[in-house]
Amino acid sequence: MPSQVVSLTGYILSSSKYQDKDAIISLLTPEKIYQIRVRGGFDVTGKNHSATLIFNKVTVDANRTGENFLSATGVKTLENHTSLYPKILPNLVGQLAGEISLKVFAEGDSLPYEYYKMTLEALEKGFDPLTLAFIFSCQGIKAGISPEINECVNCGKKTNLVSFSYDEGGFLCQECAIEANYPRQDINYLKTIRYGFLVKPDQLTRAVLPPNTTYKALDDTIKALESQLGITVKTYKLITEAGF
Repeated sequence: MPSQVVSLTGYILSSSKYQDKDAIISLLTPEKIYQIRVRGGFDVTGKNHSATLIFNKVTVDANRTGENFLSATGVKTLENHTSLYPKILPNLVGQLAGEISLKVFAEGDSLPYEYYKMTLEALEKGFDPLTLAFIFSCQGIKAGISPEINECVNCGKKTNLVSFSYDEGGFLCQECAIEANYPRQDINYLKTIRYGFLVKPDQLTRAVLPPNTTYKALDDTIKALESQLGITVKTYKLITEAGF
């Protein structure tokens, strides 16, 4: 079968060594996450080494030699985000966004391309990593669970929403919360949850969320991702160890 050359533009979510100096990269494009073999990717003097640098936006020319197999023939860096590497928390939050993208979003899902792009740009500008980590986690859980955030998940009431639970499937009004034995929650926590789900990618830096409330909301969201989708978000453990 003759090879077919394709040109793909996107962000490098991950890279791992394959055989000796080759690499397998995950490339986030607006349409799909591609797995691409990069020959000589881990040869630091090679022409394709830039294809292994996570966070960077690149154009990869590749041969399609089978339905699910791509082999890179060339790479051009469009945006360099390696300045995030020495910054511990921004680096880890960028990795968290990549890990969630890889583990949560399946074929056919609406990919978080714009959220990933704007997250990296905001991290580079020094915006609050905790706020960004929480927002991206919300976008991830929307793809897998999609909790109800606009009305009571049980009765459909849109007012007097006093509690939120991933186990229940979203917000609860006062009557349904009492019936389900869920306590009224702090209004700042509820506002933070709504903000994380509703904020658009071009508005990520509109507000810095309150740290204590946001950390609890992030922790709840990651735990829901892991328990309800059956995944492990390894980067989150590193983030907690680094200390927000």
